[in-house]
Amino acid sequence: MPKTTVTTKKTQAKPAKKTTFEDMWLAIERPQALIDRRLGNRLGDIMESLMVPDLVAKFGYDFSKMSRNNKIKDFVNDIIMEIDALLENGDCAMAVEVKVNLSVEDVKDHITRMEKLRKYAALHGDKRKFYAAVAAAVINEDTRTFALKQGFYVIELSGENITVTEPFVKPRAF
Repeated sequence: MPKTTVTTKKTQAKPAKKTTFEDMWLAIERPQALIDRRLGNRLGDIMESLMVPDLVAKFGYDFSKMSRNNKIKDFVNDIIMEIDALLENGDCAMAVEVKVNLSVEDVKDHITRMEKLRKYAALHGDKRKFYAAVAAAVINEDTRTFALKQGFYVIELSGENITVTEPFVKPRAF
């Protein structure tokens, strides 16, 4: 009787994803940035889905149009950005940046984004006033105060409710 040989292929487990120096640095300095990176910013997507649909009704402006995830890529003028939510009417527009946990640095980034948006609009003959808002589930008091002093609206998720706080000063138009 001939001898039968059974060959089995050994499979190796996939190696675990290597932790890079950048991952370690983010974990120490900005844990939320590492979470966002690892989860593909899914928490941010969930937050946008929770907050953005009801925004039009929350403001005193008569916004007739709302769009999400507006990408602007003007390489010639070095204006590249994404706006999480843009509320519009004929006279003005409001750009909303949505975060899970809002920081002062996020507010500063939104100021830069608003300046770029104003430049882009001017280059395309758009003379509307652009206002800014920041939205998050978690906002500490220092960050809230900083945003309101910048003339930004602050939108917070609180249980089933969304609250909008008007700026301490005249709303800043870009």
